[in-house]
Amino acid sequence: MPVSLIVNYLKIQVIKINHGLFILANYLLTQEQFHEEIHTKMKIRMNVIYDNTWSEYETLTFLLELAERIDVSYHGSSITVIAGDIGNIIVKDCKSIGELFYNWRTYVHDRGTMLLPEILAKLNKMTIDEKSSVEDPEWFTDITVILGMSTSLDDQDITDSMTLLKSIKQQNPDMIFVYITSTPRAPMYVKLTSVADSQNDRIIAPHVNSYHQILQELDDLHFNPIAIKPLSCMNETRNKRNIDKQDYVTPGAVNFYRIHPQYLCQVSKAIVIRILNKNYGTLAACISRDKTFNGNEQCQQIPLNEEISFKIRYPCPSRILYSEHQNWNERCKPIYLRISAKQSLSLCTENECRTPHDIRFQMIIEEMHCSSGKYNMCSGNVLSSSINYLLLVISLVINICIFR
Repeated sequence: MPVSLIVNYLKIQVIKINHGLFILANYLLTQEQFHEEIHTKMKIRMNVIYDNTWSEYETLTFLLELAERIDVSYHGSSITVIAGDIGNIIVKDCKSIGELFYNWRTYVHDRGTMLLPEILAKLNKMTIDEKSSVEDPEWFTDITVILGMSTSLDDQDITDSMTLLKSIKQQNPDMIFVYITSTPRAPMYVKLTSVADSQNDRIIAPHVNSYHQILQELDDLHFNPIAIKPLSCMNETRNKRNIDKQDYVTPGAVNFYRIHPQYLCQVSKAIVIRILNKNYGTLAACISRDKTFNGNEQCQQIPLNEEISFKIRYPCPSRILYSEHQNWNERCKPIYLRISAKQSLSLCTENECRTPHDIRFQMIIEEMHCSSGKYNMCSGNVLSSSINYLLLVISLVINICIFR
């Protein structure tokens, strides 16, 4: 056996031993309550679509570092990589950096020009197919990174791309798009961020063509909340169906969730969020209509084997999503939820536990309708709502005149 392989093998064994000691030390620490909370790195389901700006080696280096930063792993994030020239999927929902490396090295790269509308059409189909086939979707932060440093867009490209983005956002309003381009090309992408549900979309245009700088700009993606999505309607009508999920939180950390207003418009009277502590330790939960939790939140402690609930009455009475400049309408804002673990009291031995001191909880959300992505009970903004209201009044007047 070559000496280099033996050295690498020994290094791996040392890493495993150190990792085991680290987990043990962490568990011992959590026997006392943590005094300082930190945000957990939220699970990301990331799509990366790349053009031919960089060499294969540079692009691979960027992808591997990005995968490491977003914690691509069994318990963490996943990554899908799509070639921007012809839309081939190099790796899909990959949860291993080794798998990403292997698939990249075995793929035959054509290095053609990115065709953004064609790629968005493919992504739109993937989103629709998932919506129609997955009844109980997993909870992630959905992010698509368009790596188009040298990709130019003409007027037709922009028009077609905006149409496709609207369709994607209709199916998945929580999808975040990040456009990475050069400074001279950045204005071409501005219109793409004006599509509804693009509040968190952004353009990164570094002055220097350096993937190190871009990676630094992407570091905060972890702090976007996990999207709580209603169940898919499948072949049903828009019936009410409770959401019932289990998740884990590490002591000293905070899990961060959000319910998009698009799903709140369908709630007639109230939405109820129940959280059950599953006998692993003590928890706390806070709910707010503001992402920053600026003091108006409601908070409750959740003792061992106990259940708490939040009831939000008329969460979207206006049924209008946006005010000016794509800001949330004050009478139809998202629901944000933070769950933190205060103290671990037993070992977590399930496969889904990242560490032995993780605390399991169950979240049940009542009075939400299933979602098909085809029907929208919300108006996009005040103007469209006014037009819809005017049309409704005209229709009623006509009907009254007819039946007199």
